[in-house]
Amino acid sequence: MDAASRRKRVMGNLFRSPAVHLPILVGSGFLGFAWLIGAPTGLPGILGMVGILSGLGIAAAKLLFGRDELVRQAEEDLRNESARDHRSYLRRLHRRLRSDKDSRTGQYLAELRRLYDRLQEAGLMGSKTSNLVLPEVRNKAEQIHRSCLSCLEQSLELWQAAQEMATDPAKEQLLDSREKLLEEVGESVRHLGATVDHLQAAGLRQSDESESLSHMREELEQGLEVARRVERRMAELTRQPSDTLSE
Repeated sequence: MDAASRRKRVMGNLFRSPAVHLPILVGSGFLGFAWLIGAPTGLPGILGMVGILSGLGIAAAKLLFGRDELVRQAEEDLRNESARDHRSYLRRLHRRLRSDKDSRTGQYLAELRRLYDRLQEAGLMGSKTSNLVLPEVRNKAEQIHRSCLSCLEQSLELWQAAQEMATDPAKEQLLDSREKLLEEVGESVRHLGATVDHLQAAGLRQSDESESLSHMREELEQGLEVARRVERRMAELTRQPSDTLSE
């Protein structure tokens, strides 16, 4: 999460707090009434200013003395929101992948969903992200997970493009490319699963032994190498459909 989103959420949570927004709301009402009756400096106007200034004073005090708690809550809210969005995306992708009539894409996505739940429990992703987990481990696991999902979307696009090909050789070329892509997706999923197995078995945290960390790094590097290879293949495939159509 970026600093701007965190600041925006901190301020939003602060002014949604009843201790802050109720005095401001009531004060604004009194001040508005005072202007309507033409007595902005009368008792209603004074009560209105007192209410608004009280709310702002409470907000300033919360920022000054409770900033850490506000930031912690904002980060938790953003992680929960991100986790909900991701789960919604996974459901949409699941519905889309049904159209390719290929059981492997559904199986890979189901495994990625299970791995996402396990990554959450391990503190690597989603709403339960832990600051105790090595950033190196968390970042690489996220990269592999995103790469796998992107590849599944790409495999669907290749399947759809193949259905539109006018000639069998062109169709077979796209389906062959899709087949190789799915093989590498399967390999990436296996590496990510092994990574989570190591993490959960060893309870890896900052203070773990170097041997456990070495195994984790090796597994992640293998998974990332597959992910990089897949990204290169995907870059080539973005040009392939137009080249195939021109033949």
